[in-house]
Amino acid sequence: MAFVYPADRPDMMMSTDPMTAHLENPLISPSEWHLREDVIFLNHGSFGACPKSILAEQRKLQEQMESEPVDFLLRDLEDLLDRNRHALGSFIGAEPEKLVFVPNATTAVNSIVRSLPLARGGNVVSTTHVYNACANALEYAAGFHDLEVRYASLPFPAHSANQWTEALEEKIDSRTKLVLLDHITSSSALVLPVAEMVGMIRSRAPGAIVIIDGAHVPGQIPLDVSAIGADFYTGNLHKWLLTPKSVAFLHIGNPALLKSLRPTVISHGANSARTDRPFHFLEFDWTGTTDPTPALCIEKSISWGELMVTGGWREIMTRNRRLALEARRILAYELDIPLPCPDESIACMATLPLPENMKKFPARPNRLLPGLQEWLRDTRNIEVPTPSLRSEACSWIRISAQAYNTMEDYRKLAAALHECASSNL
Repeated sequence: MAFVYPADRPDMMMSTDPMTAHLENPLISPSEWHLREDVIFLNHGSFGACPKSILAEQRKLQEQMESEPVDFLLRDLEDLLDRNRHALGSFIGAEPEKLVFVPNATTAVNSIVRSLPLARGGNVVSTTHVYNACANALEYAAGFHDLEVRYASLPFPAHSANQWTEALEEKIDSRTKLVLLDHITSSSALVLPVAEMVGMIRSRAPGAIVIIDGAHVPGQIPLDVSAIGADFYTGNLHKWLLTPKSVAFLHIGNPALLKSLRPTVISHGANSARTDRPFHFLEFDWTGTTDPTPALCIEKSISWGELMVTGGWREIMTRNRRLALEARRILAYELDIPLPCPDESIACMATLPLPENMKKFPARPNRLLPGLQEWLRDTRNIEVPTPSLRSEACSWIRISAQAYNTMEDYRKLAAALHECASSNL
């Protein structure tokens, strides 16, 4: 897996390779976003960043809501939600009646694991790359139902995605009641082969409920949620699909589980006598007074991507992935490390292990973020996360590639990391 940097680019100067030369310029002008010009923003994956025109659409909707709240929330909202539900269904390959909106993927996972009646005894399974917030929800539910929690240790670095499926298979047995998998992992940024994993789970534990946390997926890779075959699939829309914060979807792939599924907040829909709408719409669409406008911008976000770039969202995803792959090659060269996984397991984010000589930044007092992440932001105006993985002592750095980024952003990061590694900071 050792990586050799091209001999004609030892100093990481601007590429003359026609395959990567287009990465020297942003695909979409950074002026389309509100991002600060003095910050190199390489952390789109954490919270996203919403374009100006989509935020303008949200403000218009908010003004409409405030001009007559009863009209907006009680007379018009359901039709507006359904319109955006249909637009989303077409984009992700889902039947609209199987989709409900939630604030974020963590809320969706909580709704599932805290409402489904899991029989006591047996086990629930996830991986060492699971998102921490969702792992906490899983452990809470497991404790309530007296279930063993098993974490499949996914090797990273790894030379093949088959290693991850095999590691998961070791933890699945006939007593497995529920499995929670990330489609694109948060800390390690790996694209897991979830369709193959679901097939394996069905053969080893036919009765297990399978939840896919696709928080990073919509807008980062093409998605056909129905083809994956999970009982539930959730994905954030305020990250890579660029809607305002915060909105996600929950796809109910197994209608037999609908009677048990409840939102995290029980509200008026629970005893509604209405028969003109599905019961899960009545419960999830209204959990109390909130700002529904992020969900009402889904159609706008989808059309924005289609109109801004020839080739639309598919071209945005393709270009961002190429940028992430080239950026991680530059960083691997600068850090003098092999690439930790095949290109096939990377989308628009990439994570690399930090060498030992870069682990010199202790967490700063009263700061939430790791020391290196704060040093890069404070001294070089580079915003990039340095996550840690469950049961892994190694420290990592995770880059994101969005349409406003260029190769020069990653060269500056590489130069900063080189300075950090070779000095006594």
